[in-house]
Amino acid sequence: MIHFVSYGITNGAPPPHDLLIDCLDLPDPSPVVHDLPGFTATTAEVIMGMNDLVDSWLQLAANLIYTRAKITPSFTVAFACSAGVHRSPFAAEHVAAMMRRAGLEVAVVHRDLEVTP
Repeated sequence: MIHFVSYGITNGAPPPHDLLIDCLDLPDPSPVVHDLPGFTATTAEVIMGMNDLVDSWLQLAANLIYTRAKITPSFTVAFACSAGVHRSPFAAEHVAAMMRRAGLEVAVVHRDLEVTP
């Protein structure tokens, strides 16, 4: 099982992890979807539409994790952004879906969100 945890760097130390994915370079959707968390379809559409490279970035993260899974079947990936509300939850959910389609078992936790999907 692969464990994904999204979090915000402004909310304290990172959770225990084996691999860290820095989501700070993804476009910040907060001005558009301020009240919506990153795991919603609306937030995903906004982030994906802000820059043509987002899809490539997500694929690169998925490839890295998939390659690691071939060597180590159980590990934790931390996804980091500023507050842990938009970019890191978006990336964690999106990459988790990619991993599930590839046949891997993934559990996702959003440390800094009060509501989880």
